[in-house]
Amino acid sequence: MGISTALNENLLNTNYSPVSYNFTFDKGALRSEMGIEEASTSTLTSGTLRHPLPALPDDKKPSSLHLFRKYDSVNGKRADKLLVRTTDNDFYETAIFETDTFHQVVNLAAYGKDCSACYRYEGKDLFLLSSERGFFYTYDGESVTKIDEAPNMTSMCVHAERIFATVSGEQNKVWFSKEFNPVNWKVSGTDAGFIEFDDDGGKVIKVVRFLNYVFVFRDFGIRCADRFFGIENIRFVVEDLSRYHCVDRRQNNISYRRRT
Repeated sequence: MGISTALNENLLNTNYSPVSYNFTFDKGALRSEMGIEEASTSTLTSGTLRHPLPALPDDKKPSSLHLFRKYDSVNGKRADKLLVRTTDNDFYETAIFETDTFHQVVNLAAYGKDCSACYRYEGKDLFLLSSERGFFYTYDGESVTKIDEAPNMTSMCVHAERIFATVSGEQNKVWFSKEFNPVNWKVSGTDAGFIEFDDDGGKVIKVVRFLNYVFVFRDFGIRCADRFFGIENIRFVVEDLSRYHCVDRRQNNISYRRRT
């Protein structure tokens, strides 16, 4: 498998991709340059002026990064934040579009693999955090709330106003929250629930939202979940994509070719 920039894409077989992103084709000589640079962000008033992100406190080392999309309704502007989990399981935040320092987010912690999502609930922008051995938290930029009823998640995404998640210890299920309520995980016909896989696709690994679907990555294939409404409750249609080859991606679409 690879990329060909010399042949017409209509002449390529399915082992090659006609389109590539974030790749540069150059000479193969190795160079001793760093290959990365210090992170910086633009400001809201200028797309060209940039400012570097601040440094963490001296004794802190980053473990994972998370984006908190937030809107400042009082001042009428975006107020996105970058949250950094450190190796000692603390969280620090800093403003993205303004010059700032890192501030610790008290009572927010994770243990094991973590995951996050952003959700607007009851007029507030929320940062949602969970981990495989921790708790499920909501953070509105001022206070942290722990949701005891939620499962321990290893990945999550927002789709159809619900949170979809893979859960620690549940190797054949994808969980989802109540519609329009990311903190309600009570299983019922009208609230939260789960999709259970009883085939030989292996354990669920990750959920990803793309366009209007939830893609469920598993040990031996990919499932695509969509929803439809029954008379009494919501149901989901799950399609197996393992019988397809992904051959192209362009204009926000994924095209699949059926295996022969």
